[in-house]
Amino acid sequence: MEPTKNGSAFLRFDGASRNNPKGPAGFGFHIVRDENGDKLVEGACYAGMNRSSNEMEYEGLIEGLIWATRLYLVNLTVCGDSELIINQVIGKYSIKNHRLKALHAKVTDLLKRYNGKLNISFAHIPRELNEIADNLANRAIATKSSVVTLNWPNVNALMGEKNGR
Repeated sequence: MEPTKNGSAFLRFDGASRNNPKGPAGFGFHIVRDENGDKLVEGACYAGMNRSSNEMEYEGLIEGLIWATRLYLVNLTVCGDSELIINQVIGKYSIKNHRLKALHAKVTDLLKRYNGKLNISFAHIPRELNEIADNLANRAIATKSSVVTLNWPNVNALMGEKNGR
């Protein structure tokens, strides 16, 4: 999915779990905007052991949504390569796993909290279009660390637009 020229932002997220669900796990997300895909924020987060890849997908989505709201983004397309997670969020698939139900409830709560303030859509994308988020999730596992990086020039430009500058 390519960014549009209407000032929309795009959140891509991914999760990973080695020896799913027994080994180390992490998630990644990044938010880009405008037709150039200018990066606003990205995160690589280590989540410890014994977490499933689906749990990590949800965690990446949750953290990405939190950052989208912190940046006061109003037009957001959420893209993930997990057909299961995207379809659970849009209500097409049911959720049987109790841990995924709890994470889905967090997503639902975030979406309700910003209802009317956030124009949001969801899209399932092929894995090859989600390479950055995948690399971030795997980097978190490899380094056993968490980091969030803001691209200050792009964030400041966005905030200037929000304040009428």
